[in-house]
Amino acid sequence: MHPDWYYSAYLKIGIGIHHGKTPIFLRKYIESEYAKKNGFIHTILCTSTLMEGINTPTNKLVIYDAPRGTFELNNLIGRVGRLNPQNPIIGKIQILDKETINLYDPNQWIELNILYETNEILTKSHEDEILYLDKTSLDGKAEENIKSLETELTEKFTISMSEIIEAGIEFELLMKFINNFETITTHDKERSVINDIKYKLLRNENSYLQGMKIKSYSFSDKYEQEEYIFDAVYFLIINGGKMKPIIDKFEKTYNACVNDINIFIDTLFQIDEFIKFKMMKMISIFELFSKKQLLDNVRNRAFIQSMYMIESYYDSPDGFDRILSDMGIPKEDIDNISNKICQYNDTKGTENKLLRLKTEKIFQDLSPFSKKIIEEI
Repeated sequence: MHPDWYYSAYLKIGIGIHHGKTPIFLRKYIESEYAKKNGFIHTILCTSTLMEGINTPTNKLVIYDAPRGTFELNNLIGRVGRLNPQNPIIGKIQILDKETINLYDPNQWIELNILYETNEILTKSHEDEILYLDKTSLDGKAEENIKSLETELTEKFTISMSEIIEAGIEFELLMKFINNFETITTHDKERSVINDIKYKLLRNENSYLQGMKIKSYSFSDKYEQEEYIFDAVYFLIINGGKMKPIIDKFEKTYNACVNDINIFIDTLFQIDEFIKFKMMKMISIFELFSKKQLLDNVRNRAFIQSMYMIESYYDSPDGFDRILSDMGIPKEDIDNISNKICQYNDTKGTENKLLRLKTEKIFQDLSPFSKKIIEEI
């Protein structure tokens, strides 16, 4: 990513940083090395998600913040002292605040039994709960909103609500898309389409903006009127998720200091998730409108191209992108590997294709993370 990225500095001294925003290739590397008897990682700074999601035994645990409850605390404690099943030792736990110590009272722990499900609407997405969970609102306003949108869809686009439900489209996103349909689908440039999706359709989802400190780094919806705008969302999409060129461009554009670079890299991972899990919701809408022949290849060219760009961000036509990503292969290597192994038609199984890759010149150009994963198959 960058020689001054703080992850690199910590890894060099055997400390891994592991949380929800850590890229998957680093997470897998940290988990693997920590589990080895003579692995490179001796300490992990992590959230409780590391302990919840996978079996990560340890001999020592420091609990810095209070867990969310006794169940989580019990789960954390249960990981300690299990590093060597053949010769178990008593693990050491350090609790740094009184609130957590007060949670540790086995007499207060209870078994939870689910006795019934509620029909009450529990989220802000009232319409979605009614459409997909057959619930009803108390005041009937959500049902009115659904009826209003249903009428508009039928009259303007000949789309039924059953088609919306079958496609699994979120009500609020669809409503905003319909309200901005004429504008967002007729832009001349893809960048304008992406900008509208961010600010007109998904403004409430812009959590990645919290990572930016300096206004000139922001992804303003008025980028054409400002002198310095660095739209990392657009750059990341057109680069297929490859972060290194975006970081280099950012550093060169702003002559950024180390602290700003670190903030920017952390924000890039938020943007990556925003594209994968928020912007990707647009694809089901796009597919439905395309299926109904509501989009013109000339008039709606930029919108159609933008949708293809978002769609291809996480999935490749050969299907290897997601498999390789789940294995922990960094994005920077995925395209090169995918392009090569898709030629191995006479070899079955992704792992066998990767093993065959070891004999190719391309193997030497891969990152240490990818080499390590392939060598350990």
